[in-house]
Amino acid sequence: MKSRLVPILSAVLALTLVASACGSDDDGDAAPAATTAAVAATTAAPAAAATTAAPAATTAAPAPEDDALPLEGTSVTVFGPESSDEEAGAFQDALDVLAERTGIEITYTGARDASDQINAQAAGGNPPDIFVFPQPGKLADFARDGHLVALPSGVDAAVSEHWSDAWTAFGDVDGTQYGIPTKSDLKSLVWYQPAKFAEKGYAVPETLTEFVILAGTMIANGDTPFCIGIESGPATGWTFTDWVEDIMLRLFDVEVYDQWVSGELPFSSPQVTEAWTQILNIWNTPGMVYASGGSIAATPFGDNGQPLVDGDCMMHRQASFYAAFLPEGTAFADGSPDAVDTFYFPSARGDRPVLGAGTLVGAFRDAPEVWEVMTYLGSSEYAEVRQTAQTARKGGGLSGFLSGAMNQDPGVYQPLEQSFLEILQTADVVRFDASDLMPAAVGAGTFWTEGTAAVNGDKTIAEALADIDASWPDRDPIALPLEGTSVTVFGPESSDEEAGAFQDALDVLAERTGIEITYTGARDASDQINAQAAGGNPPDIFVFPQPGKLADFARDGHLVALPSGVDAAVSEHWSDAWTAFGDVDGTQYGIPTKSDLKSLVWYQPAKFAEKGYAVPETLTEFVILAGTMIANGDTPFCIGIESGPATGWTFTDWVEDIMLRLFDVEVYDQWVSGELPFSSPQVTEAWTQILNIWNTPGMVYASGGSIAATPFGDNGQPLVDGDCMMHRQASFYAAFLPEGTAFADGSPDAVDTFYFPSARGDRPVLGAGTLVGAFRDAPEVWEVMTYLGSSEYAEVRQTAQTARKGGGLSGFLSGAMNQDPGVYQPLEQSFLEILQTADVVRFDASDLMPAAVGAGTFWTEGTAAVNGDKTIAEALADIDASWPAG
Repeated sequence: MKSRLVPILSAVLALTLVASACGSDDDGDAAPAATTAAVAATTAAPAAAATTAAPAATTAAPAPEDDALPLEGTSVTVFGPESSDEEAGAFQDALDVLAERTGIEITYTGARDASDQINAQAAGGNPPDIFVFPQPGKLADFARDGHLVALPSGVDAAVSEHWSDAWTAFGDVDGTQYGIPTKSDLKSLVWYQPAKFAEKGYAVPETLTEFVILAGTMIANGDTPFCIGIESGPATGWTFTDWVEDIMLRLFDVEVYDQWVSGELPFSSPQVTEAWTQILNIWNTPGMVYASGGSIAATPFGDNGQPLVDGDCMMHRQASFYAAFLPEGTAFADGSPDAVDTFYFPSARGDRPVLGAGTLVGAFRDAPEVWEVMTYLGSSEYAEVRQTAQTARKGGGLSGFLSGAMNQDPGVYQPLEQSFLEILQTADVVRFDASDLMPAAVGAGTFWTEGTAAVNGDKTIAEALADIDASWPDRDPIALPLEGTSVTVFGPESSDEEAGAFQDALDVLAERTGIEITYTGARDASDQINAQAAGGNPPDIFVFPQPGKLADFARDGHLVALPSGVDAAVSEHWSDAWTAFGDVDGTQYGIPTKSDLKSLVWYQPAKFAEKGYAVPETLTEFVILAGTMIANGDTPFCIGIESGPATGWTFTDWVEDIMLRLFDVEVYDQWVSGELPFSSPQVTEAWTQILNIWNTPGMVYASGGSIAATPFGDNGQPLVDGDCMMHRQASFYAAFLPEGTAFADGSPDAVDTFYFPSARGDRPVLGAGTLVGAFRDAPEVWEVMTYLGSSEYAEVRQTAQTARKGGGLSGFLSGAMNQDPGVYQPLEQSFLEILQTADVVRFDASDLMPAAVGAGTFWTEGTAAVNGDKTIAEALADIDASWPAG
């Protein structure tokens, strides 16, 4: 295997010629899982740090060519959550050093949703050889379930030479060592500007008491001590929990912290109450906090870097990864007037506890080559090589990597990073982020939400702590908020993956609230709900596939209008363009909960590049491109509209998209309502343009012999085979591409999409999806309704459905705002971007029109026109004649 070490060391050597270097620091693992991704920030670095040569331990000469390498011919796979070019690339670079020395073929694969993917891989019996665990709790779960192999004594002993007991303890599961630490994050830090401290005469505090006194002195001098913000989308509150964890370690013995993490010590205990009280007393002191968002809970956690540099506050308590959130060009620990540095968050007890996080590796296979790689990943050599490689890949400056391994050469780190190492390696005790160790319903649930409620003053500390205790699994000292109530949800999603993921997402809310929530799915749910409502036995909540059906039920008096609080809560997650679908005659009855994107064109970027075709930006360019393709001997489109009794619906989708692209949205709305007839000039123009395109010789590939005889689902294979260059179809169409198709990954045969362009310079989107409506007025029903309209539900549902599908594209999509895009695949992320940047969104017209038209003559008469059995004028007149009177 060819080593990548030479170009890496060359890059590092090149840095010695530069007086100062700049780079970016990003750490997607430092913030809570699936909630925060560090944003790249450019940071100045001193020249001295950039000139450090790679450590000697990393440059061992390869074995002589005539000697067999120790493990030649073996292979090891490593999988983990680090997926950026810099992080995943540096990980592989470091592995290549070992590969060259031993002959093992070692491959690292990274994915942002690796923590979800590993569940399915382990359950399916195809895990990697080694997995990089972002939390000790997850490693422990896999070990107890029998998936992981305990470390051989020799490996355990070797790793102990590089890591203190404080760190190796995270890999100990019930007295047996399964994990090896391989990366560290440091949370017990306070960011500040030394020059400003010197100017004001402030000294870095050595104890927690001095820290609080310093804050008071700052207020007296007219300075604001802290920048604080805890807003983080669905993970809002995690920065407050970090404060709680650090204060718990500073006020009490570590045994108290461990009892709290395990659940033995309840949140309502005097110790935890004291920690919360001290923090909120500090935060609520007048003049203590600068919150750029107007309040602590409304200020994004990442928005505190600029105010710190601007002098709006003097200090900001946050983890080592926070360098990435400082303004571009910030200097770090170089002695310059505006440089930012950190100091250790001091303790109240004279000790030096550290709150940390990081990753551990665990092995799924027992083999010499696996233990060789595991031992290396726990070594100071790996840490040095990885740091050197990642610094080079970032172009110098702060790397974003950190390791608490002992005996490293500090010269491979920047001065600020070296200070982090000193804290990590001299800590009296290290404890992992408590929220990552607690059950998910607490650590990534009520600890965040109830903490936010207390910060906002919506609940007293005692109320918030009692509610967290009530959410702890298998603990019932206090009744859960809605314990004993039940809610039924019924809808059309019925497959194992979709219905199962729906229930998985509901289970998260059920665990938090005590509500028994049951989802039932049936393909004919839209028919069944009619009989259920007429018979007086509907579900509590129904998932409506069309706004028109929801409106019918609302007008017939079956549905309950949303309470104002529920309406307001949902509006925080969905734009007006989407909530409008649940508005019936000025009253809100429905909540959007799933989205489909129809304004897409599927294509293969590599084929476009090979032919010199550019993605069109306007509808005119789109049509011209099609003509160019014909001239080049390529067939522009695969088209088929056969769909059994629903034959024709793919034609109606084309009509709806073209209507939105040719005319004002008001024209579309008038057409949907029946005010504008099908025989109008506008609708006639849309049909004419489409059929002129489709009927152009050489324009369409139809595998069934004609467009009307070709099943709509049969266009995926011809697209991949090159029988056509484009296929206009909705986001769900990924499921109709051949098994094994790559999506948006840059590979030669990968399939991607582009936005179906407009003729008017705007970005209208044709969409579809589902809405939920309530048949019963009760607190537990509104709790579930609110959740189904939240970005939290969207993220949990997406994560669950991806896992149930075994990775890849999930088939789920939500237009809810403030989601973490990291739970979606790259192609799905592009769908989200289109949904969330659309100038206007309109629902599929056929779903909004009376059923006799939308699911009747619009389909049948459209098919007749496509076949040439009727003229456009005849077909449109017949549709108008079918429109229900009144």
